[in-house]
Amino acid sequence: MDLKQRVQWLFFEGIDPIRLDFYRRCLALAFLVYMTYLFSNASEWLTDEGFHVTRETQLLHAAKPWRTMPTWAVPLFGLLLYGSGICLIVGRFARLAIWVALGCAIYVQRMDALSAFALNKLAILGFAVIALAPPSRQVKLADGRTVLLQSAWPVRILQATLMIIYFTSAVSKAFFGDWLRDPDVVWTVVQGVFRTDLSALLLRTMPKWLFSVLMYFVLAFEFLAPVLLINKRLRPLGILAGISLHVGLALMMSTVFFFSLQMITYYVLFLPATTLRQVQDWYTPERWKTSVVDTASDSQLARIRDIAFDNANSDEQKIKAIQAVFEDEADDA
Repeated sequence: MDLKQRVQWLFFEGIDPIRLDFYRRCLALAFLVYMTYLFSNASEWLTDEGFHVTRETQLLHAAKPWRTMPTWAVPLFGLLLYGSGICLIVGRFARLAIWVALGCAIYVQRMDALSAFALNKLAILGFAVIALAPPSRQVKLADGRTVLLQSAWPVRILQATLMIIYFTSAVSKAFFGDWLRDPDVVWTVVQGVFRTDLSALLLRTMPKWLFSVLMYFVLAFEFLAPVLLINKRLRPLGILAGISLHVGLALMMSTVFFFSLQMITYYVLFLPATTLRQVQDWYTPERWKTSVVDTASDSQLARIRDIAFDNANSDEQKIKAIQAVFEDEADDA
């Protein structure tokens, strides 16, 4: 397989749709949690009762803000927001709900970018990728087995997004910030407006040099995140380190909880499909389960890929080899 074929296969191979399905549910949950925080002051957030940057006071390079909504429209917006989010979480009318959620996210971003912040931009990206993602298809194999597959490019884009966020964050901290010049950056930050009860306790009891250790851990992880998450052998370590980082941020910095929650949702995209299937089987009622469509594991799909691109074998030999893949998996089970 040459480089072009590898790139094409990386983005357009058929994969189990369970990763994108789980990400959709997790993203919708994280989005609703943050929107609920803003919705607690809905009249000030969405109407003219609160402060908003006007077209005249907006920065020249920024997009002009959209109009706020009248007071009577706030409950209707809430109905669209929570209705679409709940549909995405439970998996009902998801194809329609994703566009409604995307529209709500775009509106709050353009109406009040200061409140929406970067979290909402990530939600817009996630919703847009899911909305544009082709639906999963039932692929019938030569032995009569039907497998549910989906094009890999939506998952690859979202995986790349997480790695780009980490790496660019590390570059900004190291070369445009004070992280390599001042070892007390984290110790200073947790004393500010983000301070929680836990961080206050740690400031009183934990040696100052340990805050420097935490700082260098964060910097090293963000630089190495692409390697840790791409390499399958190192991926469990990368997932553990990344989730630990965001849990620590959520506990030590108050409103950063919302950012940590949304970042953790990306990690379901790196979990094995078989693991997610086991989780799905655990919470799915028996009456909703179906045995009509089988699933192909990551190892099966990798073996099928190698067989498909082996030009030394005829099509008939390839079909028999693919059948043997599933037979071998059944024997191992």
